[in-house]
Amino acid sequence: MITSELEKLASLRDRGDLSQAEFEKAKELLLSEENTDATLDNRSSPNNSAGERERNPLKTRLLVSILSTVSAAFAGGSAAIDPSPISLLVLVLFVVASTLSWTWYARLRRGISRQKTP
Repeated sequence: MITSELEKLASLRDRGDLSQAEFEKAKELLLSEENTDATLDNRSSPNNSAGERERNPLKTRLLVSILSTVSAAFAGGSAAIDPSPISLLVLVLFVVASTLSWTWYARLRRGISRQKTP
């Protein structure tokens, strides 16, 4: 599969649709370890959700952050109904987990935007 992609890139370069610099950059991206690992994962099972997570960690982190916030909201509702020490502890733990998850998402997002900026 990688060879066919390289052939397509070479064909685009030869036709003049890609400059030499664009060709080199695309070739480097294609041959990079991350892309190779994702390609091998997707070859073994095309509907592999783990492969999707590897290719888009920002989307995965966003979904985890949203779910942890929803969990904190449910824990808050439970603590409001029955303010026992256990339910209050669960609320605090979910709020901390949610905060850490959003912080991780923000750092990941900042890191990805820095990588895209030339």
